[in-house]
Amino acid sequence: MKLPPGPGVWPAFWLNSNNKKDDKTPSVEIDVLEYYGQFPGVIHSVWHIWDKVDSAKNTGGEVVTNVPPGSLNDAFHTYGVDVSPEWIVFYLDRKEIGRTKTPPEHTKPLMILVNLALGGGWPIDKTPSPSELLVDYIYAFAPDEAKANMTCPD
Repeated sequence: MKLPPGPGVWPAFWLNSNNKKDDKTPSVEIDVLEYYGQFPGVIHSVWHIWDKVDSAKNTGGEVVTNVPPGSLNDAFHTYGVDVSPEWIVFYLDRKEIGRTKTPPEHTKPLMILVNLALGGGWPIDKTPSPSELLVDYIYAFAPDEAKANMTCPD
């Protein structure tokens, strides 16, 4: 992906569980990349557990990665995540930038989303127009069949 420059842009590449409306079990979100154009030298890789019964129990964490300002706007880069029963591992240009233990709530399939939003809590009056998020490709890999029926440890 090649990220758009400028304050107010908020591109993201993320994974989300697709819970049924009446499913009260926690949902999981993994943000492979969140980029706030206000801060051109930083990307955020974040994980969330959204408790649908008691929002006070929402939890998560993040990996903040410093990059040369503007470098993500000037060239294409690869962003990735490997989600296993043991670890969530984040990558930038095929190099690990952080990891966390996979939460026990992480039991549902994840869907892939890529979007360019505006704002993210920041003003958009100085956002360049047009702002474009360029995506060359997205790959998704299935788990090793020998491990496909594994469950996350308690």
